[in-house]
Amino acid sequence: MASAHGPTFGMWIVSLFLESILYGCGMLQAWLYFHWYPKDHWGVKSMVGILIILESLQVSLFFASTYRAFIENFGDPDALFIITWEDSTQLITGFLSAFVVQIYFASCIYALDKRKKFATLIIVALALTQIGAGIAQMTVTQRLGNLAKLGNTKVITTLQAGAAALCDIVITIMLVRTLDKQRSGIKSTNSMLNMLIINAVNRGMLTAFCAVLYIILFWSKPGTFYFFLGLILSSKLYMNSALATLNTRQHILQKSSRSEWHSVQLDTLTTSSGMDLIVTFQFKSMLIAKLFLIGRIRGLPVRGKNRSS
Repeated sequence: MASAHGPTFGMWIVSLFLESILYGCGMLQAWLYFHWYPKDHWGVKSMVGILIILESLQVSLFFASTYRAFIENFGDPDALFIITWEDSTQLITGFLSAFVVQIYFASCIYALDKRKKFATLIIVALALTQIGAGIAQMTVTQRLGNLAKLGNTKVITTLQAGAAALCDIVITIMLVRTLDKQRSGIKSTNSMLNMLIINAVNRGMLTAFCAVLYIILFWSKPGTFYFFLGLILSSKLYMNSALATLNTRQHILQKSSRSEWHSVQLDTLTTSSGMDLIVTFQFKSMLIAKLFLIGRIRGLPVRGKNRSS
């Protein structure tokens, strides 16, 4: 016989389990980032550090809220639905993670093409809308004081999640368009751009899907916690997608450059063709550096020994 608490606190536990897995993946990604790219720009490293702090705080508060609900208030069904400061605080930390990642990618788009001022402003405006709505949602939720009354926050919840989804979609579109305009007649450069575009689409659609899922479940399953699957997991996906993007850039550059050098026969290599390959590699390095705001790359990068001026 199915438990009456399955759609509510059952989904709470499932979300906590899945979030813990994603948090572990994110911390591994963060360790790899600092190990492989110790000389990245301080601004990018600060962004990663902020994400680590926010996500560690969020998962800690979620664990604390779970302990309070199921251990301290064991046997008291009414106390399970009481909203505490841990609940509202861990909510805003997730929204802040999304905001940090969205602003970072807005900066990347502007650095890659400074003519995209209007598009960058739209992204920033949407990011500010989602964090502003998130702060309002946190305030209203705390005032309600009971999880059973969350249905009263439908409007502000939809605004927050809708702005987040739209922001991610705009970021994805602008990254794809900006990268596509960098194409040239060089096959390896185009291959690298294709990989970057695929990464951008995968990143943006994943987080946007979570936001849309959050809205759908919040409206279609009132009185349940199914919407936790979209809400709780989204911030961990922002963290993982941003770090995965940073960590794969070297692989993408090396893969395209390796195939380019292997396509040249040593006995036919001339000074002119060799210089063309070097210029091509420098162009791709500059593109990668601008896209990820990491500064200039010199020479073929090696993990843990990348050099930036």
